[in-house]
Amino acid sequence: MHLLNSAQFRSVTGAAPPHEPPTAKEYNEAGLPWFEYYDRDRKALEGAHRLARLDSLAVRRLKEGKETFEDDTGGRPGRDRIVPLGPEPGRVRDGGW
Repeated sequence: MHLLNSAQFRSVTGAAPPHEPPTAKEYNEAGLPWFEYYDRDRKALEGAHRLARLDSLAVRRLKEGKETFEDDTGGRPGRDRIVPLGPEPGRVRDGGW
């Protein structure tokens, strides 16, 4: 695996580099849906031990005494934009009794 900066990406692929992912604010402004998956009975996978000491960029910046990123607005969608996926909690289903 290799990481490329934008100039290297263009040189290697001949294509423009992909755009930055949208921020939560931009996502909300575009009216895009958010997805929520209900599966409370499943256990989360254990993380890799080799990666346990890594920090996110935001945590690293805070440890260095810097502010988090400017566009990190922590946007939250309105409830009308959340699309539930997976088993619906509390839904009664037909069955043999």
